[in-house]
Amino acid sequence: GNYMCDGRGIAMSTRLTLDENPGLTTAEIDSMLNAYLGIEQYYPLDYIESGGIHHIDCWAKFLSPEKILLKEVPVGHYAYDELEANYAFLSSIANSYGRPYEIYRIYTPNFEPYTNSIILNDKVFVPQYGTAWDDDALATYEAAMPGYEILGYSGSWLTDDAIHCRAMGVTDR
Repeated sequence: GNYMCDGRGIAMSTRLTLDENPGLTTAEIDSMLNAYLGIEQYYPLDYIESGGIHHIDCWAKFLSPEKILLKEVPVGHYAYDELEANYAFLSSIANSYGRPYEIYRIYTPNFEPYTNSIILNDKVFVPQYGTAWDDDALATYEAAMPGYEILGYSGSWLTDDAIHCRAMGVTDR
């Protein structure tokens, strides 16, 4: 959950990757990402919370090599400044085609991790929380991903644990 890649050589995570590997320099981690995964540009982004799992998929997600979905919270929310700082940074860098990213904001007043979805073929499975914001979350995905079937799923999701965290490790026997 703390790794996302655009499929064209750019990857992002939170700085948890650096913090969990204190014996390695950023350059060494970059070298490993390139050698094993073909990553040419790696961005370790700042945390947005003081605790929790610190996975990027709880607040950001690549939708394509040119599109990023980013959580948006109300002014005054404890993670507002950190999210807006990451938004400013993501707005300042180029995608793998050399253009600015299209950044879609998904409003989460209760910190719902709608970004913790999973994309499988032409379907997107989006966690739902039984709030008034579920329909808006689905509409945001529909606007950002035309041609995909957007499906909402209720569950026992947490703010740092939803569909992507749980399903990314399920194998097809």
